[in-house]
Amino acid sequence: MDVKILNILAKDARIALIDLSEKLKIPVRTIAFRIKELEKKKIIQGYRVNINLEKIGYEYYKLNFILDDCSKNQELENFCKVNEKIIFIDETLEELDFEIDVEVKNKKELSELINNIKEKFPVRDVEILTYDKYLKLGSIPQI
Repeated sequence: MDVKILNILAKDARIALIDLSEKLKIPVRTIAFRIKELEKKKIIQGYRVNINLEKIGYEYYKLNFILDDCSKNQELENFCKVNEKIIFIDETLEELDFEIDVEVKNKKELSELINNIKEKFPVRDVEILTYDKYLKLGSIPQI
């Protein structure tokens, strides 16, 4: 039952409990209880919107950094946590030293952000990835 609830919420987190109840043929109180339990267990950690950045004048980029010295990673992470343009710090694979997701108004703002990071931290190389659109998960792994 929880997997069915999670699959529907993954597609539409704003679905009304009554609609969820009707789809699954389960009482509303049971659905509400199961969702609260999933939240308590931290299986459901939050609900979020998927914004079309282009419509509000922003662009999304993923920046992959190779550093000359990784000893300042914690300082770089702290810098990123307080920068409003940096929306996510990714866990990196071994060939990359540091990876972030950014939302900026234009390429000039992106360039200024990268230069600011390069001035403060030992960056050897930066890979800039851009995407036409976000793809939202439509389902969860089967348990």
